[in-house]
Parts: sequence; structure tokens; C-alpha cells
Amino acid sequence: MKCFRILLIVGTLLSATTAFGDGIYNNTIPSGAVTGLTGSQSTVLIDDVLVPSSRNPSNSALAINSVTVELSAAPGASGQFSLYLFPVKSDGTPDPNFALIDTVSVAFTSPFQLVTFGTGAGTLFTVDPNFTAQPGFGLFYVGLSASSIPAADWVWANGPDANLPTAYLDNLTAGQIFLNTSPGPPFPPNVSYYMAIDGSPVPEPATLLLLASGLVALMKVSRRLG
Repeated sequence: MKCFRILLIVGTLLSATTAFGDGIYNNTIPSGAVTGLTGSQSTVLIDDVLVPSSRNPSNSALAINSVTVELSAAPGASGQFSLYLFPVKSDGTPDPNFALIDTVSVAFTSPFQLVTFGTGAGTLFTVDPNFTAQPGFGLFYVGLSASSIPAADWVWANGPDANLPTAYLDNLTAGQIFLNTSPGPPFPPNVSYYMAIDGSPVPEPATLLLLASGLVALMKVSRRLG
């Protein structure tokens, strides 16, 4: 019976901290098109990330552990790719005041290659999504640029997760963000990029209190058994 109580407490703690899986966003069905990165960091491609409320019902901040994108370049090409976080403006569009998240060096061994930012073992960045621009979702924007590589593309994808109708292109030289729209059939009606994000909602104070209470209870049971 005592062992059962310990297991019950441990189960409660785990459910309070890991109620949602690591896959917070998954847009990984390629749709047969790509958009080019200039290779000079003067252009940043921007894509929306819409996290369904079912994965974050308390509308909490999100702790992001890793971001995986699919890129295309000639085999043997190499360079650096940088990941950015764009705030959301009141009208639901990306704010140009972005923040650099991470930079990785990539050597292409095949025409299409998955590139991951973050190890997945810890928090890469924390974001407070916008919950009003798209009802039922938490919205934020991720940007990608390339440097020291002559030609690279970010692969389009269209599901299974939802996307807004357009992506964006931030021309740093012009100081302006442009809509990036689809040319139409046979391509999907919206531009969205291959991206898988692992993360989880940041526990709220009530959840942390539950965790602390559970630890205290576990310590008391452990003392009785001792």
C-alpha cells in the first residue's frame, strides 16, 4: 500500500509537469516548392507558428527546446543559418524587432537536409504567444536567414498543423517586411515552411505549487518508510 501511495504521488507530479507532449508544432508535409535564402543575411524568411489551444489550454508561455527545418542546397555546399524570433504586432503580423535565437553551421551531404536548432535537452528560448490574432491558437513568428552559402532554400510544407494564409520576407536592406504569397496551382494556397518544434507550456504558479506539495508529501512518506 505504501508503494502504491508513492507511485500515486510520482504519477501526480509527472502529470502536472508533462501533461503535454514535446511536439508543440508540426508542419512537415512537403508541398513541392521552396523559397530561396539569399545567403547574405540581408533577407530573413518568416513563417507563422500556430500552436493549437489543445496543446496549451491555459494560454501559458512556451518553453521551446528545439526547432527543426528542412533546407535545400547543392551537395557539398556549406554555410551558416540563423534562427530568429519575431514578436507579433496587434494586427497579427510580425514585428520587425526580431531577436537572434541561434546560429548553426551546416554542410550539405544531400540536396535536402534537416537542420535542428537546439539540442532538445534544455530550453532554447521562451515565447509568449499572441492568443487573439487567431482564435483557438497561440501565434508567434520564426525567421530564418543564411550566410556564406551561395544558394539555399527553405522547403515549403502544408500540414498537418494549421497555418495563416501567408508567410513573410524581411528585407533588412530596405527595412521592410513583405508578404510572401503562393503563385497558385499546383502549389498550395498559402506559403508555409517545413518546421517541427519541440517544447511545452511553462508551468503556472498553481502547477508549481502542486509540484512542491507533492514533493513534501513524498518526503513524508519516505520518512515513514525509513
